[in-house]
Amino acid sequence: MDSVQNRAGGHSGAWSVLMGERGNRLNRFLDRWAGIPLTFCTAGLRAAAGTASLNMPPEPQRVGFICLGAIGDLLLFSSLIAALRRRLPHARFYLLTSRGNAATASLIPGIDESASFGVRQISSMLDWLRGKKLDVLFDSSQWPRLGAVLSNLSGAHCTVGFDTPGQCRACG
Repeated sequence: MDSVQNRAGGHSGAWSVLMGERGNRLNRFLDRWAGIPLTFCTAGLRAAAGTASLNMPPEPQRVGFICLGAIGDLLLFSSLIAALRRRLPHARFYLLTSRGNAATASLIPGIDESASFGVRQISSMLDWLRGKKLDVLFDSSQWPRLGAVLSNLSGAHCTVGFDTPGQCRACG
């Protein structure tokens, strides 16, 4: 697998893409300083549109997952996906990942369709998510505000994510 550090100390393939996104100061700056007001605004839009729900449908048919973190984050997230697959055997499962996770997505059983994007391809991610017409969307993104904004604008009837203190990501 090309996503590990090579013996000479350099990085190649997916590892370089992942570190290029996660280690990018501009990406981090935008996620924090533009992301906080965008999270609040998109939460307000979602509330005004009446699409926000605190209750997961009893039998969702279209389930989405966002994991824009590292490969290990997606592997940990896969346990939730597997548990939900057992609970919802007839549902369609959709997985949105960052480019750094793209190769790992094929290792996750139970996913019907996946797509990967760069963390700045927000409109493409939203188009993909909205096109799935999700009943529920689970966000485990390492990009706190980006995941929240995507969740808020995804069109999903119910979203599930983190409420981490100081992250301003749960207002949607």
